[in-house]
Amino acid sequence: MASRLARTAVGAARLRPSVVPRVLPALSTVASPRYTSGVPSEDPKTKAQSIIDSLPGSNLMSKTAILSSAAGLSIYALSNEYYVVNEETVVAFCLLSVWGGLIKFGGPLYKEWADAQSNKIKNILNSARADHTQAVKTRISDVQQMSGVIDYTKTLFAVSKVGATRMGIGTHGMQVVQQVDGRTR
Repeated sequence: MASRLARTAVGAARLRPSVVPRVLPALSTVASPRYTSGVPSEDPKTKAQSIIDSLPGSNLMSKTAILSSAAGLSIYALSNEYYVVNEETVVAFCLLSVWGGLIKFGGPLYKEWADAQSNKIKNILNSARADHTQAVKTRISDVQQMSGVIDYTKTLFAVSKVGATRMGIGTHGMQVVQQVDGRTR
C-alpha cells in the first residue's frame, strides 16, 4: 500500500506544472529590506546616559553598584527558586509594558487634548464675562437716564396733594379713601 501511494505521488508531481527556479528572480532582489521606519531614533549614547541618570546615586560607581546588586539579587532569587517566573509574571510584565507605552505615547496626546479643552472653557467663560460686563454697563446707562424720576415723583405727589386740597378732600379724607379702596380689593 505504501509503494502504491508513493507511485501516485510521484506521478502527480509530474503532472503538476512547476516553476523553474531560474525563471523567477531571487526574492532578495525583488523585495529589498527596509531598515528605517521613518520614526526618528534616539542616539544610543544619549539613551544610555538617560538610563544611567535615572538610577539613584550621585556618581557612576554607586549607580553601577546598585545596578549590579539588583541583577545579583534577581539571579539569586531565580536560581534558588525564591521567585518562579510563571504566567502571572508574564501578565504583569505585559500589563506594565502596555501602561508604560500608554503613558509615554498617550500622555502628550492627553495633555494636548486637556489643554485644548481648558482653553475652550476659558474662552467660553471669558466671552460670558465680557457679555455680562457689557450687560451691566448697558443697565447702568439705562438707569442713569431715569435719574430724574425721583424729582418727577416728588413733583407729581405735590401736585396730587394740591389737587386733593382744592377738591376739598383733606389729609384725613385721603386716608379714608385709601382705606376704603384697600378693603374693597
